[in-house]
Amino acid sequence: MVSSVALFILSHSLFRWQERPQTDLSDIPTITLLPSLLMSAVVAGVSEEAGFRGYMQGPLERRYGPFAAIATTSVAFGLAHLNHGAFWAAILFDIGWGALYGLLTYLSGSIVPAIILHSSADSFEFLAIWKFQVNTAVPLVWERGPDGWFWFNCALVVMFGGAAVWAFLRLARARSNS
Repeated sequence: MVSSVALFILSHSLFRWQERPQTDLSDIPTITLLPSLLMSAVVAGVSEEAGFRGYMQGPLERRYGPFAAIATTSVAFGLAHLNHGAFWAAILFDIGWGALYGLLTYLSGSIVPAIILHSSADSFEFLAIWKFQVNTAVPLVWERGPDGWFWFNCALVVMFGGAAVWAFLRLARARSNS
């Protein structure tokens, strides 16, 4: 998740993203808003993983194999999230998350790890949007040059992305040994 968040931050300095409408949540008391955001993240994680990975990916895996199942559910997942932005960078990000959840489900043999990761990622995103909404477009790295924040996020992508690849390879080995 750390690598994905860093990649998401990097993508905003590499490509112009569509601006989302700003939501003013300042009138909602924290005691009301915080549980609502966290519960929304859990409900999204459980329902989407049950639907996409449980009811869709499982039967597709049995009929067409894991690659076709993960590819199909990832694209469907990306298209189902067009409300995040109907432009290629947002769609590719959601397809990538769908592939990650699908691979995790396939390798673990359960939707539970994907539910936990999905709910955690959504919790982080919802809280970040609530607390750190940015109202101005960030200058692209091509316009201002790379700064320390850019290189820090590059390092996070490499370090934590490498750790994720290592973890997935271990999970794949464990699956093949069982």
